[in-house]
Amino acid sequence: MDVGLRGAPTRPPPAPVRSGGRRVAGRWTPAVVLLLAALAVAATAWLLLSALSARPAVSAESNAFAARAFAVNQFGYGAGRLAWYDGGLAALQVAGYETITGALRRSTTVVTAAREAMSVAAVLSAVALTVAARRLRLSAPAVVAVPVLFGLTPAALVLHRTVDPVQLGVLWACVALALASGGARRTGTAVACAAYLALSVATSPLVLLALVPLFAMLVWSGSLGRFGPAARRGAAAAGLVVYVGLVVLAVGGRLTGGGAAVIPDLGPLDWVLAVAAIGAGVAGLRVRWLRPLAVALLATVVAAAAAPDVRGSLVLVALPLGAVVLPAATEAAVAALGRRQEPWPQARLVVVGGLAIAAVVAWMPTLERAREPVEGSEQIAAGNARAWVFANLPSRPKLVVDDAMWADLIKSGYPAEQLAGAGGIGPDHGTWPWTEARYVVGRDEALIGAADPVGEARSRSTPVAGFGDDADTITVRRVVTDPDEIATARREQVGRIAAGQALTANPRLDLAPKAANLISTGRVDSRGVAVLAAMTGQHSLRILDFPVVPGEDAGAPRRLIAVAAIDGRAVAAGPSAVTALDQWLRAQQPPYRPIAAELRQLEGSPVLLIRYDALGSTGLLPP
Repeated sequence: MDVGLRGAPTRPPPAPVRSGGRRVAGRWTPAVVLLLAALAVAATAWLLLSALSARPAVSAESNAFAARAFAVNQFGYGAGRLAWYDGGLAALQVAGYETITGALRRSTTVVTAAREAMSVAAVLSAVALTVAARRLRLSAPAVVAVPVLFGLTPAALVLHRTVDPVQLGVLWACVALALASGGARRTGTAVACAAYLALSVATSPLVLLALVPLFAMLVWSGSLGRFGPAARRGAAAAGLVVYVGLVVLAVGGRLTGGGAAVIPDLGPLDWVLAVAAIGAGVAGLRVRWLRPLAVALLATVVAAAAAPDVRGSLVLVALPLGAVVLPAATEAAVAALGRRQEPWPQARLVVVGGLAIAAVVAWMPTLERAREPVEGSEQIAAGNARAWVFANLPSRPKLVVDDAMWADLIKSGYPAEQLAGAGGIGPDHGTWPWTEARYVVGRDEALIGAADPVGEARSRSTPVAGFGDDADTITVRRVVTDPDEIATARREQVGRIAAGQALTANPRLDLAPKAANLISTGRVDSRGVAVLAAMTGQHSLRILDFPVVPGEDAGAPRRLIAVAAIDGRAVAAGPSAVTALDQWLRAQQPPYRPIAAELRQLEGSPVLLIRYDALGSTGLLPP
């Protein structure tokens, strides 16, 4: 049995010969080809790995998959809550990569660590494609063009960073292609090729949309197996029926193993290459050995057009096919037109060289764009939300979170047993009721409608802080367990107003106009009001402001106190007074003890910034 894509009888036309009997292709020695291909692969690796957090924007599907891969890494396969055929095997591979290479230690978020795994998979795919191109006996320029088209086009650079199981499925399919392209007549090679293809399909069933047409065409053309004409026609018909069924499943969202990739904004160069690849696929139908790959490329493009929900993932499947078909079809077209035996005139070489330089000049700005961070990056919002949790909830209460925040919080040291993820991922710590959750942190898209305790806690919470923009906003919500919260809040407000107005008349408390307005209208946390009253019994203070905590609603009671002077001395010039006040604050009992008191700069002036946690306390001030 021969599963080779280019059989021994079918060879490319001989290279043109100069007048002296010397082949033009002789200038391209194997060492030069290897060096140029290696440079292309190295450039792909550098561009992919040097800006992992830049682009693309993180989709909800990528967040969920990265979090589940992290759960598998930390707590075992069952913690990922994934079926093996629906991302489970891919998550296991990502988790293995993270464990072996320590990617999680190098990355700020679990999405960045998963992106590193995907980028490495893309680089390995480029290597496999280069080997396949060489074994298909493409010309030296075509061999070098394969990794360039696969990994260095602007859209491809962005797509290869997407956290999507199909990336790993493509890798194993490319390895199988590299094995088969030389003619897998040996039993061991054929078995290894079949094993890689099986791993590819198990990792991401979406690759079937390319593999089924490919193998149907191989059987129909007689390149695979030794079947009679009737059997070959039957195999081709069966392949068509299976392909149509797979497209229907993909359109209905029932073909698993992808869907996280989103096609980025395409520049002029991307459009030109996309149209050229499709045209090369059509032209490749006329070349016998190239026909199976051309059919697979066109079938994948048709499926991508028909199934918008997995279009980005199918483009990832089409990328390696286009990277091989485009230079191969171009080479075949040049051969069909006939090559001159004499060397090209010098003027023609100048034109070709100029076009090559123009292509490079057009390429570079678009490559740089792929490394620019997305404005308002979701990863920045996630980092700010994570910082809010650790800064304002030092007691580590129970939280309800989305899957991505679950992974990032645990990675940063938050106790796993204190978190309930929207997707139920993580180790089984037993179910605790929603009333035990103090805050809800995450994206509403992932939290609304989730199973209890997540869904119930989300529906019974009120916003406190928000980070990010539009649909990517990560909201912090306080869970409301008091059935009479509105009446309680009104009583607290009355108490804060009365105590604040009394403090504005205290001669030992010098309040800046903005601070005086905030405290007299009841917009300062009850703990801060009570502690200020106690502190003025021993010190005279100047309060510059009650700043809002970054990300929180400015209308919420302020939990920060900016002390500019103590006993008439600026805090920067009075270290002994600052130390004494800090020790006094540390000696307070909860809930009056702040979580931090540190020297900061505010509006260009040094202040002692006193911070209370977000858990709050009620009933401290009489109404």
